[in-house]
Amino acid sequence: MRNITKERGDKVDRCRQDRKFLGFDGYKKAMDCLKPGDIVILTTPPAFRWVQFHLRIERGSTSFMEKPVTVDGPASRGC
Repeated sequence: MRNITKERGDKVDRCRQDRKFLGFDGYKKAMDCLKPGDIVILTTPPAFRWVQFHLRIERGSTSFMEKPVTVDGPASRGC
């Protein structure tokens, strides 16, 4: 982190205490902090990822997501 801050300090936005979220609804609170053009990075276990992906679609955010989005047919159809 120190090297990135030295080289690209103007591009680094440290995670402030008011933007650290815990719990099963933490992803919603985190997405509420996004500005237009921000990117959602979904790297949670697949069991949670489809719910987060669905919210991302509703909010119209851009995302980067690890594969797989889901691990079974019913969850995949829910996306």
